[in-house]
Amino acid sequence: MQNVSRQNTTHFKKTLICTGNKKVTGFNPFLEDGFIRFGGRLQCAPLSNDLRHSILLDGKQHFVYLLIWQTHIYLHYLGVQIILSYLREIFWILCAREAIKKVLNYVFLAGCLKATTVTKSSLHSPRSG
Repeated sequence: MQNVSRQNTTHFKKTLICTGNKKVTGFNPFLEDGFIRFGGRLQCAPLSNDLRHSILLDGKQHFVYLLIWQTHIYLHYLGVQIILSYLREIFWILCAREAIKKVLNYVFLAGCLKATTVTKSSLHSPRSG
């Protein structure tokens, strides 16, 4: 069993190196329960395993956009920096700032398109009397 997981980890690291993403390989990524996690400098820190080894997510995936949108609502529509720091407690999202900005811009534009304009004919005139 350990030999199979070592082969998967070795294959995974080779795949990351072949894709040329040197930023990712510098953090010693490994597979755990089907998730890609980072190694890094916090291995000896007195933190939980989830905090020491963040889950790696691709910022271009639809799931990540939904996660950002949910976090944006949960944090009462706060900005990019707050959403980024909240998500980085658990996840490490590649190109996170750009993904958050993309989601927030989409939300803003969707809100602008839904806004109704008030015309003079739609206003009710006050009753005379």
